[in-house]
Amino acid sequence: MRELPRGGYTDWRMPTQGELAELYNRGKSYKAQRSYDVHLTELIQLSACCPWASENRKDVFSEAAFFGFGLGDRRWTLPWKSGDLRALPVRSGK
Repeated sequence: MRELPRGGYTDWRMPTQGELAELYNRGKSYKAQRSYDVHLTELIQLSACCPWASENRKDVFSEAAFFGFGLGDRRWTLPWKSGDLRALPVRSGK
């Protein structure tokens, strides 16, 4: 895997659906850059509603996971059908 040095760190990774779900907050809302309503703190600015998660399914379609901050739901899609999905890498904070 290729390292992505940002902010002086190289231990970035994709979050799980569960980790993204922990950030969802129905009581908070703002418009993402692409005019989607998202429900999480404004400290995390999204350009669209849905970031990728680290999980994937090795079924017939090889779907990839993402989390929808508009409705607060865990979803799956084919990676090549994902025009509005974004990466939101995280660090473990250790």
